[in-house]
Amino acid sequence: MPLRTKRIYDPPSPDDGFRLLIMRLWPRGIRKELTDAWDRGLAPSRELLAEFNAGTMDSPAYQQRFLHEMATRPDSIDALTSLKSLVDTQTVTLLCSCKDENRCHRRLVRELIEAPPASP
Repeated sequence: MPLRTKRIYDPPSPDDGFRLLIMRLWPRGIRKELTDAWDRGLAPSRELLAEFNAGTMDSPAYQQRFLHEMATRPDSIDALTSLKSLVDTQTVTLLCSCKDENRCHRRLVRELIEAPPASP
């Protein structure tokens, strides 16, 4: 099934399917009815996000550290497993507040889910 990404501030669409918020903190001004679920395990840690937003780390370093978090944090490993199962059965839209998807973790999460399984 399709895996989409979208800003949480963009209006919902029937094509969104299951709307999954993947932010560490709930975004201001957003009603809970605009999402189907919220999974903090698919978001960067507060420390990583603070460093990136402060400008003390560039985008490649942020991406590398985020991918390391996804591979090593138990909540993230569980969240990725659950998301993979969900995508097998329905359309899912990953939601975040970032304006630029190219600098956002939602793109990285989508790439993790869409990547072919590693061969043994």
